[in-house]
Amino acid sequence: MKNGVLLVLGISILGVLGCSLPYSQVPNGSGSALPSDAIRDVFRPPNAVFTFQTLLPVELALDVELYDSTGGATRSLAGAVIIATLRDIPGNVVYAGRVADGHLSARVMLPSAPEDIELTLQSEGFADRVVRIRDMVCYSEVNRTMGLLSQGDGARAVDPLLADSDGDLVPDVYDAFPEDPQSAFAYKIPADGNLTVAYEDLYGLAQAGDADYNDFIAEYSITEVTNGLNELHRIEVTAEETVKLAGYNHRFGIRIDGFEGSASLTGSYIDQYGNSVSMDRTETSWANIDLFKQSGAALHKQASFVLEFDTAQSSAVDRPPYNPYLYVLNTGQEIHLMGEQDLSGVSHSYQDGEGFPWGLLVPLKWTPPAEAQRIELHYPRFANWRQSFGAKHTDWYLHYDDPYVPPPDDIVAEESQVTASAAQESNPRLGSDSMGDLVVYTSQALQADGSYIGDILFQRYDSATKAWGSPVLISGSATDDKFNDVSGSRIVYTAFDSPTSALGQLMLYDIAQGTTVLVMPGADTFREVRIDGDVVVWTQGQNGSTRILYRDLNWAAGVTVTLGGPTPAASNVEIGSRYIVWERAGDGQKDIVGYDRLTGAWISVSADPALVERLPTTSGNWVAWQAEDASGSTTIRLANLAVKPVSSFAAVDDGSNVARPCVAGDLVAFESAAGGNLDIYLYRISDGRIFQVTPDTADQFLVNLYGDQAAYVDLRGTSLEVYASTFWLPPAE
Repeated sequence: MKNGVLLVLGISILGVLGCSLPYSQVPNGSGSALPSDAIRDVFRPPNAVFTFQTLLPVELALDVELYDSTGGATRSLAGAVIIATLRDIPGNVVYAGRVADGHLSARVMLPSAPEDIELTLQSEGFADRVVRIRDMVCYSEVNRTMGLLSQGDGARAVDPLLADSDGDLVPDVYDAFPEDPQSAFAYKIPADGNLTVAYEDLYGLAQAGDADYNDFIAEYSITEVTNGLNELHRIEVTAEETVKLAGYNHRFGIRIDGFEGSASLTGSYIDQYGNSVSMDRTETSWANIDLFKQSGAALHKQASFVLEFDTAQSSAVDRPPYNPYLYVLNTGQEIHLMGEQDLSGVSHSYQDGEGFPWGLLVPLKWTPPAEAQRIELHYPRFANWRQSFGAKHTDWYLHYDDPYVPPPDDIVAEESQVTASAAQESNPRLGSDSMGDLVVYTSQALQADGSYIGDILFQRYDSATKAWGSPVLISGSATDDKFNDVSGSRIVYTAFDSPTSALGQLMLYDIAQGTTVLVMPGADTFREVRIDGDVVVWTQGQNGSTRILYRDLNWAAGVTVTLGGPTPAASNVEIGSRYIVWERAGDGQKDIVGYDRLTGAWISVSADPALVERLPTTSGNWVAWQAEDASGSTTIRLANLAVKPVSSFAAVDDGSNVARPCVAGDLVAFESAAGGNLDIYLYRISDGRIFQVTPDTADQFLVNLYGDQAAYVDLRGTSLEVYASTFWLPPAE
């Protein structure tokens, strides 16, 4: 489940280097005909200065390409109408805009609590794309190249019959204002429309407030309306004063900075007598908009305004939550959110002597602490958030009277049975597509002649690895299918002619399309096959002369590159986001070899003459494998290929039979007989700790690791079944 990177194999082949997303869905093209998406997302860096923000910007950069129905030739983007929409899981619109000439650039504001966001691409005559971006706020930039697939040879993205009543380049079917040429899209920020701003009002008089954040509280909602060029046309704000427990009185408003030209301001405010008064004026470059003139007269009353720009804004305008301010009438002091300027444009700290902000914004309707009760009393995770400088517990405001309970100083694992049949199920491989998480596995049914015929199935499961829905059979009944793997919506496997035949074909099934195609034409002696994005690698050849082959699915049919073998023989290949690794036979032993997809270099990972080294696996820069010495004792060894010269160390050497590692991120899963039977364990690279995942007395083996989930084969019943566990580990030491 990683992104493709550049491959150099004596010829120049263009690729994209993106970040690996082991915990997130990595969306490939929506069908086998589409190239995989190029993903260049950037994780949000640590806060250089922590300003208590709970509404965070994510830069969105999309490039969209149109393909014919075969996924081959690209269609012209000239005049194409492509609409991109972001929605939260309840379906609220987070952002909407037009992809002009195949490109869209926007800044999206999201609450700091991690949440999945769905990106939809639509264009007339092309199949819709829906991609889920896991925890989108965890990225500072979502940068992707994606494709749309034509629904037929006659399909086009520009349809003269598609009505555009106001001529703003957005057809009526997508236009929120089909009769207004200056308005096309509208979305609330945040998507559910709720912001709360709370203040301590002793700023300038005391070193610190009492941190109950209830001296003055207002709720306000923001709607931004953009035109067909994705430029900001107007801002609509509605506010209500909800709490006033202070003895002082205040004036509350919102400042909007940095727009070009002038703008008309209309709406109404609450005056010092509690009356609603209309406003209608012109603002230039910036606007200070008083909404409540005197807080003592405005409790539970509403004010609103519309700021409509004479010239639509492209980038200069201030972004939500803008600059809400509180002017304390009794003291003459202004209070703003940290990082904001006062009404005259001068910067101040707005942080008290104890490190707390004088003003605090949360992106929802908020239940404030009671008078004289500090915020940590009812929102105990606020302290965790503040002490981590915003790096942890970013959802603190969702946990009223719900303290964070650190996990015990050991692993907590929740196990579920994935399969339950009379067949023998094995080789589980975890992944995710646009519909969610899934596990692919081989099911071998006993035949009348005593042989077993394998089929490939996948089963969807939830975040607790509990299966939902029915397993889906993807392979044919006429072949013996095994050696499955998964990446995004693509599943690969080897289809043998029969249980006794060494001849087979490499198959690729696309979940989104429900189609199966050949990876390579014709039959051969194929073994295991592995996939990452567009790249497929496999073992091929007779015993003693096997070789490792590499194929990019975008290449012409039948084109491959040999990475290793047949002399000496190479086998047991695995692929990661950066490296491809395999074992190489020679001199009565086996060594570990790698290939760097970025640089095109072959790497001798380990060639210890005293060890038989087998079954490598790779993730990021790490390679793990099983090593056996002359006495038959096995260890799990690790090497970081980013460190030169490459050297390895024994990560797990407990004197038991440890075998078949699987590395993912900071973890290595493996099986061990330390307890008398085979169990699944985890080794954490960052601190060297080992955790036992399965304490059952039956055997568990053939583990596959994906983020905080592990799938494995279990023998506690009369047949082999697939089980899975979601686990939680204590913090690294």
